[in-house]
Amino acid sequence: KYSLENTSRLVPLKEEIAVCKKYAEIQKLRYTNPFLLYWEYEEEVLEIPIIHLVLQPLLENSLHHAIKELPRQGLIKIKLFIQNKRLHFYVVDNGLGISKDRLAKINSRLKRQNLTQNSHIGLYNTNMRLVLTYGPEAAVCVNSKDGQGTVVHFSIPV
Repeated sequence: KYSLENTSRLVPLKEEIAVCKKYAEIQKLRYTNPFLLYWEYEEEVLEIPIIHLVLQPLLENSLHHAIKELPRQGLIKIKLFIQNKRLHFYVVDNGLGISKDRLAKINSRLKRQNLTQNSHIGLYNTNMRLVLTYGPEAAVCVNSKDGQGTVVHFSIPV
């Protein structure tokens, strides 16, 4: 129901966190590979308004592309903090990682906002919504090491 609501509206960050926690609980029932979801944030960030449905697609990408086929227990850490008048979001996983070539293509498509021929629609849609709402400084950045995991980062003005 939450995902079908108006995605251009602003919601308190605590609402996004609650939805992600519920989503993760549902996925824990579906996935055969166990995973842990760890949150790191200060209480001060909870009331900051952000665009609706911005974290869940990134969590979904981590689960589907990094953790699902992992031969060990998966870990996803979501870290939120304020620095230099910006709210920073990090989604970090210990998953399969991304090869250098594929990572370069993903980041190139993010910069060009190219949605064609790719399986990361949630990532690209989230990036486009962030850039349209907060400007190019809010663009998603993806870093990864093949076999070690992935970090997805963006920040918005506070």
